[in-house]
Amino acid sequence: MTDPNIDALDALHAKATAGRWYHYDEVFRPQFGRGRITEIQQANGRPIVAWSGFDGLKPAEQRKRNANAASIVALHNAWPAVSAKLRAQQARIAALEGALREVLAVADAPGLSIKNPTTPADWVRTASMHLGAKMLDVFPKVRAALKGTTDD
Repeated sequence: MTDPNIDALDALHAKATAGRWYHYDEVFRPQFGRGRITEIQQANGRPIVAWSGFDGLKPAEQRKRNANAASIVALHNAWPAVSAKLRAQQARIAALEGALREVLAVADAPGLSIKNPTTPADWVRTASMHLGAKMLDVFPKVRAALKGTTDD
């Protein structure tokens, strides 16, 4: 799966009919007993997208069409919140990556021998001896990047 282009999806959403959408599905001309109309509607009941019901679909195909319409409606209505959440997560990932780069830059500084520790305890011992003051500058940035996680 390719990463979604949030800007392009935001632009498509902005061009679509504004407001909350609804899924409508009813028998069309019930006196004839055949055919269903499936619509995506605005709040006032005006159709945005309509399927007439005279397309000869079998019941299983009609159910699939209804599921497709319901999915389109749900995704349209949820998109603003989904987009905001994706953008917030992208910003958070960027902050965490930046903090991690700073930690690694300190750990990889010339003269430090913690690139290949044999055990986690060796790494902690060596890091505490050599990094002390340097890490004190980095830790606030790491904490700021992690703010809001379940571990803070």
